[in-house]
Amino acid sequence: IGLDGAWWQGAAGDPTTRLDSADVAAVWYRHIDVAEALRGRLDPLWHEAVAAQSELALLAFTASLPGLHVDHPRRSSLVPGSPGILRLARAAGLDVPRTLISNEPAEIRAFVAGCGGGAIRKMLHSSSVVVTDADGRTQTGATELVTPADLRDDATLRACPLVWQERVDKARELRITSVGRELFVASIDSRRSSSGAVDWRQDPALVGAFQPDALPAAVEASVQRLLDRLGLNFATLDIIRAPDGRHVLLEVNTTSYFSFIERATGLPIAEAVAALLAGDSPPRVATDG
Repeated sequence: IGLDGAWWQGAAGDPTTRLDSADVAAVWYRHIDVAEALRGRLDPLWHEAVAAQSELALLAFTASLPGLHVDHPRRSSLVPGSPGILRLARAAGLDVPRTLISNEPAEIRAFVAGCGGGAIRKMLHSSSVVVTDADGRTQTGATELVTPADLRDDATLRACPLVWQERVDKARELRITSVGRELFVASIDSRRSSSGAVDWRQDPALVGAFQPDALPAAVEASVQRLLDRLGLNFATLDIIRAPDGRHVLLEVNTTSYFSFIERATGLPIAEAVAALLAGDSPPRVATDG
């Protein structure tokens, strides 16, 4: 990356390909995993330093670019965690489950006891822990039903804060992908799955079984209000449709995969992303550059 006159320049892909910022109309941020090719080839101490410097250089370059950012790390970093998201969702008119984030044993036991229909627990950031099963498949931290055994040991409960949430009865589970101002809604019925009834990600058959769906007008309006407040051009939302018709928001993700939804449903999500980046459809937030 070099400063040449009024414009930054940087190599894109390989040293023989030059990218002039004057030619960039939009930037799409996905999973940034810098210097992974060097893992195992450098002393671990040096690897962390090289990765940190490389990421800083990459973000310094992209942050200087004008035009549309989907979504700028600066904006994504301002999106609050679970408590803030749920508070904003409620203000936008969405139902949210009773939630506790704690590692205080007495507080956790009291909360779970007050959840008459049971409770679940999950990580604040599920992708922070990756587990490899016996077949070599990798999975992020799963959402689990809380059992009496989970509440017995004070030391275990104090180990780190987790998200404790009332269990919400399901008719269908919805995954909403927001691109600009477009919402792509898909859903599954996970109730009969032995491995995915609590967390559909744990059942490969469910991952491929999503179907196109739609939101009631009032719920869609609330989702749009929430996304306007967050100022995101791309996001995914997980919502439970209860048997009584209520729609209960569980979480909002600023970066997540959608290819499995597109394959199962035929929803043109990638086409919408391309149109957004090309300037053929309106963004929710015009620029962060």
